[in-house]
Amino acid sequence: EVVLAENGRELIEVWISGGVAVILSDIEMPELDGIEACRRILEMDPKAKVFLMSGDEDLMFRARCQGFKIAFAKPFFDYDVRRWLERLRVDYV
Repeated sequence: EVVLAENGRELIEVWISGGVAVILSDIEMPELDGIEACRRILEMDPKAKVFLMSGDEDLMFRARCQGFKIAFAKPFFDYDVRRWLERLRVDYV
């Protein structure tokens, strides 16, 4: 099941509500950016599987420097998502 969040604050609410196995967040989000939202989620649950994406190389570099994992860059295609999910399955299942 895929659950969508419109902004960083909603992402945190979705995480708190439970049942989310993996977070894939855009870095650029309204109200609260993906980096800050994911940082707060990791403060609540350091074992949370959090991944970011962006079309902005500078933002992805900033996120990597802060220890975040980048899933893939935008724009992306269906096969990018499938390949990423397969890697997750191997790494985390």
